[in-house]
Amino acid sequence: MQRSGFRWVSKLMLAVGFVSMGCGQVCGEQPARVPLLRIRLYNLAGISARSVNRATGEAHKILAASGVETVWEQGDVNSPEANYTDQTAGIVWQRSRDHRECLTVRILGRVPNQYYPGALGFALPFGKDGIHVTIFNERVERFSKIALATFPKLLGNAMAHEIGHVLLESCEHSSEGIMKARWGKTDIQTIAARYLEFTEDQVGVLRVNASRRATIDEQAFMIRP
Repeated sequence: MQRSGFRWVSKLMLAVGFVSMGCGQVCGEQPARVPLLRIRLYNLAGISARSVNRATGEAHKILAASGVETVWEQGDVNSPEANYTDQTAGIVWQRSRDHRECLTVRILGRVPNQYYPGALGFALPFGKDGIHVTIFNERVERFSKIALATFPKLLGNAMAHEIGHVLLESCEHSSEGIMKARWGKTDIQTIAARYLEFTEDQVGVLRVNASRRATIDEQAFMIRP
């Protein structure tokens, strides 16, 4: 599996989305360029390429449903960025917006039980260097064995949840949707059948903050009615 620079974002998924919307284009109009949120993924857990593709596809769909288009790239697991977290990011008086255009996600293998106990991952919304989102692969795998949803679906929803914290610039949870602190049986059934969603109030904030980080992909076009 290639490392640095490999962009696997579901270009096919994006293309399908663009085609399905093509009927609404007014004759003679130029298609609008789409702002894309770049997400760099570090697979430190050694997950198979197939599972990673399926999981990032799930996260992509969840974010796209809220109006946030993403392009994913694979990062070098030996890079300094992949192995660093900004420990000052949780200190309230030092919090300020991170101006990086790329959002970073890391998937770890096994971690001690006392490390964020019971959590599938954590986010550093105000991290200015290193990793924004960390996912605990072993815990997601363990959860998938007792849940009704598959490992890639759970991993994709877990990534979208933590990315949500970064884009919402908050560690707070909601009483419904993907940003709940704990997913119950009904939530898992929703993940298995489709995916969890952000609430209407969260969607607006997601779009604003994603647009602030986004770049324009010259190769991707969204046909607008």
